[in-house]
Amino acid sequence: MAIPERERFHEVIGGELVRKAMPSGPHGRAQLRIGSRISGPYDRQPGGRWPGGLWFATEVEVELETHEVYRPDVTGWLRERLPELPREVPIQVRPDWVCEVLSPSNSRNHLFKKLRTYQRCKVPYYR
Repeated sequence: MAIPERERFHEVIGGELVRKAMPSGPHGRAQLRIGSRISGPYDRQPGGRWPGGLWFATEVEVELETHEVYRPDVTGWLRERLPELPREVPIQVRPDWVCEVLSPSNSRNHLFKKLRTYQRCKVPYYR
């Protein structure tokens, strides 16, 4: 957390500071498309025509454990558990939904290290 926020594009995985790779065009497009697809029906108050009931954010720091601070591509929280989206950095409330876009440079962290942490911290949905 000593890195200035404007320069902080890192994660803490297994207690080790890991700089996230800058997203490629295809990675950024995939992230945008996922966010666009889910925000309309789900990122709203529940009720009405769409299910709603979640908050979504992209590239926010989430502290899952003391030595585990991640920046998932898309993260979601149930509004019934989290009345408003926190402003603190990192967010210290376990997400209910996490989506990571796999790239050749990050697939090992996502498929092994981060997945185990999401499971251990009881994140209900990880894609």
